[in-house]
Amino acid sequence: MRAPGRFRVFRGDEGVAELFGASVVAFGKFDGVHRGHRALLDRALASGRRLGLPVGAVTFERHPHAYLRGGRLPPALTGLGDRLRLLRDAGVAFVVLLPTDATVLGLAAEDFARQVLRARMRIRLVVVGENFRFGRGGAGDAGTLRRLVSTTGLDAVELAMASVDGEVVSATRIREHLAHGDVGRAGDLLGRPYDVVGRLSGAARPCVIRISPMRALPAPGRYRASIGPVRPGDRWTTAAVVAVHLCGEGQHHLEVELPENGLPDGAAGHGVRVMFEGKDRGSGGASRGG
Repeated sequence: MRAPGRFRVFRGDEGVAELFGASVVAFGKFDGVHRGHRALLDRALASGRRLGLPVGAVTFERHPHAYLRGGRLPPALTGLGDRLRLLRDAGVAFVVLLPTDATVLGLAAEDFARQVLRARMRIRLVVVGENFRFGRGGAGDAGTLRRLVSTTGLDAVELAMASVDGEVVSATRIREHLAHGDVGRAGDLLGRPYDVVGRLSGAARPCVIRISPMRALPAPGRYRASIGPVRPGDRWTTAAVVAVHLCGEGQHHLEVELPENGLPDGAAGHGVRVMFEGKDRGSGGASRGG
C-alpha cells in the first residue's frame, strides 16, 4: 500500500493500517524529542527505507504517569503541539497518540503486542530504547516483542541509551539540569536550546509571559534568551534577559527585559517562544556558552 503524502496524526490505533499498511515505528514517550529519541527515529527511518515501509512514531497523548501514578505528572519538556512538530520534522509519516488509560496500559504485554501493535496497527518492526517497558506492570520489553516474531511477525530493535560526553540522555536528566539552572547542559542533551511557549501579557515594561505550570522551567533566576513568535508566518526574533518566577500551583511567569523596540507592534497578547541560552552574567551564577 502506498502511504499518503502528508503527515498524519492518529488519536488511538484506528485507521493507521488502513492508510499506511504495514509499517516501522519508533515507540516511546518522546517528551522533549531529545538526542536519544532522535536516535530511535533515525534507526526507524533507516529500517523503513531498507524494508520499503512507511515509518511512524507511537507515543502517548498524556504521560503514562497520569494513569500509573494517580495523575502525578513530571513537568513536560514539550507541549503536545511541539512534540508533534518535532516528530514530523524528524521525518516520520505519522504519529499515533495512544490513550493513557486501562485500555492500553492495563493490557498484559503480550496482549498489547498481539492485539494493538500487530493485529490492529499492522506494525512489522518496533524500534525502542533499552529502558523501554510496556504492558501491565511494565512487564514487557524488546525481548518480549522479539519472542513473538515467529507467531506474529512483529519484530523489535533495541538501542542502547544515547549519551553526551559520558552522560546518559533522558528526559529526567534534562529536568534535573533545568532544576539547577543549567540551561546550557539541558540544551546539550536535547540537541537544541531549551524553549517554552507562553502568552505575552500587555506592553508594560518589564513584559510578562505566562507559562503553564505543567511545563518544566529553569530554576528561578535570570537568563539570556531569544524570543520569537509562535504564529505561522510571523518572522521576528529579539534578544532578552528573562527572570524566571515559579508560582506553585498557579501559572508560572517570566519577566522579560527587552531592548527598545525589541517587540514588533501587535506582539502583546499573542503566543511567543522563549529559547534559553544561558545564565545572565549579571545574575551572579556561572555562565555557559559565552
